[in-house]
Amino acid sequence: MNDIGKVEGIHILLLQGPIGFFFKRLDTSLRKGGAHTYRIGLNMGDSIFSYSDNYTPYYAEPKAWESFIETFLQLHSIQKIFLFGDCRFYQRITIDIALKLEIEIYVFEEGYIRPEYITLEKYGVNEYSHLPRTAGFYDALDLETITEPKDAVPNPISNWAIVIAYYFFAKLFHFRYIHYVHHREYSARKELFLDYVALHEK
Repeated sequence: MNDIGKVEGIHILLLQGPIGFFFKRLDTSLRKGGAHTYRIGLNMGDSIFSYSDNYTPYYAEPKAWESFIETFLQLHSIQKIFLFGDCRFYQRITIDIALKLEIEIYVFEEGYIRPEYITLEKYGVNEYSHLPRTAGFYDALDLETITEPKDAVPNPISNWAIVIAYYFFAKLFHFRYIHYVHHREYSARKELFLDYVALHEK
């Protein structure tokens, strides 16, 4: 929590997170810190891993997303946004609007620094990362002063039961989120295969 500043009284939006309970746990932590949290779900898989009291489903077509999210951010006086990945359709538009509205952006990514851990960066990750890009910066680091956080806990991405549950409900209730556009093949089998490959490449 120290990395994102004080959250008491802050209005925070959690958009689509990693498959599973990670964003729900984050939501719990932010609430305990005194934040006013909001969730937006894009399919029923998002819904089952969210609290119902602050959850807003998005049912409309992708072309209406820009207008919807800008109105939502302003209506709820959102000051910080947490999301997973920064290149997907919904996330990219949200980030662009948030920058225009001067809302802080925090982006999570899986396996970014090391496998089975989720990394958080302000502004963005990968191409949008603000991390130094020169080798000299990293060569100059004193590795002996870098210690493992005492509360670091792996977040494996290969929990087949959670992945199957997510896609099962997302597909079963697809008729409610019929316009949802997934960022890759809409398949639990494909998701598990990609996770398997990622884990065995480390």
